[in-house]
Amino acid sequence: MYRYIRVNLFVLFGLIMALMGCSQNAQFHYANGDSGRLTDFQGRITVVNYWAEWCKPCLKEIPELSELHHSFDDVEVIAINWDGIAGEPLNLAAEKLGIDFPMIIEDISPLLNKKKPEVLPTTYIFDTSGTLIATLVGPQTLTSLTKAIGK
Repeated sequence: MYRYIRVNLFVLFGLIMALMGCSQNAQFHYANGDSGRLTDFQGRITVVNYWAEWCKPCLKEIPELSELHHSFDDVEVIAINWDGIAGEPLNLAAEKLGIDFPMIIEDISPLLNKKKPEVLPTTYIFDTSGTLIATLVGPQTLTSLTKAIGK
């Protein structure tokens, strides 16, 4: 009887561990057609920004995010359109607004163990091991972003 319980606990533990790893291995897609996984960001500070074309504060901070993206080799800035637009409409909006950093076309908040932001712009900052270190709400400047990533 105890052996049976021990085997079942071992199987249950293995299943839980496998499910916990699923979010890290779940695939998402970039606007350029490439695919990626959260594990791709390990070893880099990752800045995930939710934006919308109708959000004036979002538009104001896009150049700041772009400058951050191009300033540090170990920082990855990712844009996610809050409205979920994809394809040509997303590419046109990105071109018009000057978004020159990667855009993910799916909402990856479930993969990040976060709820989709209710306020825009919202920026999540993850350290090199994937731990959330800051949630920034409202438009950011290069100075505030640099401070939040510890640079």
